[in-house]
Amino acid sequence: MNTDGRQFINQGLLSYQEGDFAAAVGSLSQGLKLMPNDWQNRFVLAMAYGRAGMMRESRQEFMTIRDICPDADLRRKAATAVTALAQDVIKPAPPKRKS
Repeated sequence: MNTDGRQFINQGLLSYQEGDFAAAVGSLSQGLKLMPNDWQNRFVLAMAYGRAGMMRESRQEFMTIRDICPDADLRRKAATAVTALAQDVIKPAPPKRKS
């Protein structure tokens, strides 16, 4: 396991949970450069792109998962997401309010 990649992934997951989708995209992207076959977290990256308003990137990640992921369940979920994006069903998250 690549521990540097795992650190980026963990930070990205934390940012996603906190609603900071742009930060999640940055960290998850870095981690997945080091761990490109981490399909679960690639799926989270695709969702983070969408929540950050980066619909083209979200669609591309979901299409990659749909086309080459070895996990049939993730492929199915990604195919559903690609369809939803094409129908403009998935929307960016509203801007995060400052506390």
